[in-house]
Amino acid sequence: MTIGNIGYLYYKDNDFREKTSEIIKNSSIELLDYNTTKMLESIQSLYINKLYFKTTYPGLIVGTGYNHIIKEKDAFKLGLEFDYTTGLPIINGSSVKGLLRSVFYNKEDSKNLKEEKQNYIKDILKELNGGHEILEDFDFEKLTNNIFEGKCLYKDDIYKPVPINERDIFFGATIDINKTIKEKTGKDKYLLGEDYITPHGTGEQKLKNPIPIKFLKVMPNVVWCFGFDLKDSYNSENKELYITKDIKKKMFNKIILDLGIGSKTNVGYGRFDEHYSIE
Repeated sequence: MTIGNIGYLYYKDNDFREKTSEIIKNSSIELLDYNTTKMLESIQSLYINKLYFKTTYPGLIVGTGYNHIIKEKDAFKLGLEFDYTTGLPIINGSSVKGLLRSVFYNKEDSKNLKEEKQNYIKDILKELNGGHEILEDFDFEKLTNNIFEGKCLYKDDIYKPVPINERDIFFGATIDINKTIKEKTGKDKYLLGEDYITPHGTGEQKLKNPIPIKFLKVMPNVVWCFGFDLKDSYNSENKELYITKDIKKKMFNKIILDLGIGSKTNVGYGRFDEHYSIE
């Protein structure tokens, strides 16, 4: 049986969502219909700036915080984030923005952490500029506010919001079906697969009869399109160019490759193929 919207199947169809093998079968790229592909193309046409990433083994997990508790023993126990219209996995804009924001200035950070983050961003910017400093007046807090808060520093050290149409927008990420089809060969035709987490207790219970938890994941060799609407950033007082949108895009590309995205990146999930590149 083929269901057009996998997200609906996973969360809403009470007669179907417990049949875990059927959920995976319905994620075959061979079963995706024309309308789904066209909807994705329509969504991605809104992305002014695009970055493409291909998942690697073991895959990617997003949306584990969503409630998906089913009593049946072999059912998936963790959530996955789906787009309502296409029914395919999605990474929302706030997750992408939050990931990128995490390596920038935060007044709550310790002095050492602020310095570590600042050096990381400075090294990226320097690498993008052929080993030369890209911002002579580099100000970590100013750069952070420009990109993520939509604010610029005016005289008297006062931050003021810039107009909405001059702020950076983070659309999120969707699967690029056409590029994914090119990466899927042989029996590797599914967007989704299953995996297990084996939680362990503490103390005397640590190694006693752990029960694996089955969850749904995005498989390797799935190509994601990350969308942005990036703007050149200026010093608002004199309109002197501070950082270009092209540099921002390349900086974001480097950060996403370095950090990965989603849950359990520390054990390999959410990591992308560093050799896969599409401009």
